[in-house]
Amino acid sequence: MTDKTPLIATLLLSCADIKGLVAQISQFIFQRGGYILYLDEHVEKEENMFFTRVEWDTTEVNLPPNEFWRKQHMPLKQQ
Repeated sequence: MTDKTPLIATLLLSCADIKGLVAQISQFIFQRGGYILYLDEHVEKEENMFFTRVEWDTTEVNLPPNEFWRKQHMPLKQQ
């Protein structure tokens, strides 16, 4: 019997709120073979700040762990 325990990664992100952030983050994870298990987000409108926590299964992610968060892999586009 094989172990089916997922390899879970957690992203905690805070940045200026821009249109499409959740879509960009979700697309980034999906394109690399990740499967989102949990996503929560919050916006502080007065400060224009975005906060999120995303947990995903990385079992099928097709990037080495030490390269996953390099800037060129996940640029947040400003709209």
